[in-house]
Amino acid sequence: MRILLLNYEFPPLGGGAGNASAQIAKCLARMGVEVAVVTSRYHGLAPYEVKEGCTIYRVPVVRRYLDHCSIAEMATFVASAAFSMRSIIKSFSPNVLLVFFGMPTGPLGLYAKKLFRLPYILSLRGGDVPGFLAGELGLSHRMVGSITKAVWNDASAVVANSEGLAKLAQRSYDKGVVHVIPNGVDISTFYPMGPIGRKRCSNDTMSMIFVARLVEQKGAKLILQAMSGIAGRLQRPIKLEIIGKGPEEESLKSIVEDLGLNEMVCFSGWLERSGVADRMRHSDVFVFPSYEEGMPNVVLEAMACGLPIITTDIYAIRGLVEDGVNGILIPPGDAQALGEAIVALGSDPVMAQAMGQESLEIVKQYDWMKSAEAYLRLAEGAV
Repeated sequence: MRILLLNYEFPPLGGGAGNASAQIAKCLARMGVEVAVVTSRYHGLAPYEVKEGCTIYRVPVVRRYLDHCSIAEMATFVASAAFSMRSIIKSFSPNVLLVFFGMPTGPLGLYAKKLFRLPYILSLRGGDVPGFLAGELGLSHRMVGSITKAVWNDASAVVANSEGLAKLAQRSYDKGVVHVIPNGVDISTFYPMGPIGRKRCSNDTMSMIFVARLVEQKGAKLILQAMSGIAGRLQRPIKLEIIGKGPEEESLKSIVEDLGLNEMVCFSGWLERSGVADRMRHSDVFVFPSYEEGMPNVVLEAMACGLPIITTDIYAIRGLVEDGVNGILIPPGDAQALGEAIVALGSDPVMAQAMGQESLEIVKQYDWMKSAEAYLRLAEGAV
């Protein structure tokens, strides 16, 4: 079996979806599948390399940032990859394509099917599904609606990474069932430090961590508002570390200044995954008040580090975080509820310890190898 994986983002580029495609590619290679990847080239990255059993082709693109890119920059990947794929497909001779994102990558799967009669599996990740962040992405979804429909309908299988995302996608897909293949977690990188709760049972500073692209969707601003609203209610100091880059960074720094939170909040920028894992191990609570998600890798990673989770009650989270069990769920956009959750965990280290232990138990069911096996079954069916 030879699988050609397409994703405009692949580590070190991008976020959760890039990481997911890399983990699945690596696991497929471990199972004996020949895997090649077509992705974007960025400053200093080799145009061709073999890594962890996978052959990686990086095509020239216009891209300014490591962690995110614009729609116009995505379009340069589609054009460049379409040009390069002829020779890559002829030399690699794949049996099937695994395409991450209906847009912008999906049309490349359709292109390969029409030109080379190759089947493709389509993996939906969130923002490429009509109805996801409807206020922010609704116009974009409508503009590419006909292309999206063609890409989905010609796929041998359509996959979502959570039950909630599958239900949302099913509204726009009447040709068959949207399969669910959840994300996994790399426990060789993300694991707890010593006995769970060792630090959380102490009376020193309560350290919170937030990891995400700094965009409105992820809700970093809400954490700052919540912290301002609970000033003085905890008997120990609070610290928040924000890890990530994005267009909201300067705005968030201004809010920190305006709310007088300079001594409580630090910005650490973009970190390698090993650096993120190390920061998580030294934290007490993971806070993630996102407004909408497909299936957030970063929540799984925090759980694998034994952290209690404060997050929003949205469909992508409910299967990961059980309210009162391994974390606290709050309504989206509710800064007051978020503040109360912070106070609750900060005031009761024993409860935080128990929730962290539950996170470790729940996360055991999420395994990248199982995800890769599920994709392989679909690929075999497509062939």
